[in-house]
Amino acid sequence: MAKKKSRRVKLASLIVVGEGAHDKAFINYMKSLYDGETGQIVKVDSADGGSPKDIIKTTDRKYKHTAYDRRYILMDSDVPIKSRITYSASIFALNDDDLNEYIAKELEAVRMGANTFDEAASELIIRSAQGNLRLCRNLCYGSLIEACRETKKIVTIGHVNNVLVQPHWRSHEELMKQQVVS
Repeated sequence: MAKKKSRRVKLASLIVVGEGAHDKAFINYMKSLYDGETGQIVKVDSADGGSPKDIIKTTDRKYKHTAYDRRYILMDSDVPIKSRITYSASIFALNDDDLNEYIAKELEAVRMGANTFDEAASELIIRSAQGNLRLCRNLCYGSLIEACRETKKIVTIGHVNNVLVQPHWRSHEELMKQQVVS
C-alpha cells in the first residue's frame, strides 16, 4: 500500500518590531492571547527607542534579508516621522464607511476577528475620529490596550470611553474650561 502524502498549509510568518521594551512586552502579551488560535510564526523584537525614522531604518536593516511574509512596526504617535512629504495637497475627512473598512482590513491583516470591536464601540470610534484616519487608528489601539488590561478579547464601548477620557484626547478648549472650574 502506497504511503499517503500529507499536505501542510504554509502559515504566514510575521515580524513585529516595537519601539522599546514596553512595546515588546505589550506585543508579547497580545501574542500570548491570540497565539494558539492562528498557528502563525510570530517573532517579536524591539528597536530600542530613538526617533521613528531611526526605528524604521533599524528594522529595515536588521530584517531586510530575512524571509518574513509580513512586517509590522509598532510606534508611538508622539513624535512625527520626518519625511520628504510636502503638504501642498488638501486632505479631506474620510466617511464612516471608509473608516469601518479600514478597521476591518487592519483586523484581517493581523488575523483578528471582525467581532473584535462590538457594534457600539465601533460606532463611538468612528464618531470620535471625525473622519481622521490617524485618530481612528489611535483610538482602536488604545481601546485594544484597555481590553488587554482587563484580559478581554472583545472591545466594548467602556474600553473606548476609558481612552476618550484621557487628557490628550480632549480638545484644548475643554481642558481649559476644566481648569477654570476646578
